Amino acid sequence: MVRSRFCSRGKMRNFILVSIAFLAVVIAIWAFFIDKSSQNSVDMKNIVPLLTGSMKNFIPTRSVVPTLKLKVLDKRDQWVSLENYRGKILLVNFWATWCAPCIREMASLDKLQVKRGGNDFTVIAISQDLMEWKAVLPFLKKSQLKNILTFVDRKTQLARYLKVTGLPTTILFSKKGKELGRLKGTAEWDSSQAIKLIDYYRKISN
Repeated sequence: MVRSRFCSRGKMRNFILVSIAFLAVVIAIWAFFIDKSSQNSVDMKNIVPLLTGSMKNFIPTRSVVPTLKLKVLDKRDQWVSLENYRGKILLVNFWATWCAPCIREMASLDKLQVKRGGNDFTVIAISQDLMEWKAVLPFLKKSQLKNILTFVDRKTQLARYLKVTGLPTTILFSKKGKELGRLKGTAEWDSSQAIKLIDYYRKISN
């Protein structure tokens, strides 16, 4: 009988210890999500005032995993992974030579690269032209866009993967390759509003 009581007490002690451990895990998970929610709220509170003028159509987003996994073609017709640019904030513009609105904003993207391009930020233009470099190279030469990196998206693989539904669409990625937000349609990317938004993300992005 004494042995039975001892076993019962041992089981009870184990049950209490397991319960405490489980409760600690639940509290830790709850605290993690509360912290994340609070951080998201703070981010949005800071971002919303920046969404004016040229940036009024910018939609902040939060991707859970890196999304720049596919490859694009460089001017030598070689495959390049955008993962190579991890560690920089990327402003990736999807465009085409036949898209008049796209053409109108290309100069501002080129100027933005001059103003803010560097070790932590780069503008990348990814063409959706089916004729690929046969269409893109003459356009680049004629327009004298010399500062932004330009690639070709063969069979629009990357655009479809990122659910780009119209041109132009410009997506901002964090240093880890996670989507921070996107803007459908044209914008003055060298405007003061755009630069303030870019500078904010440069400050907080990791």
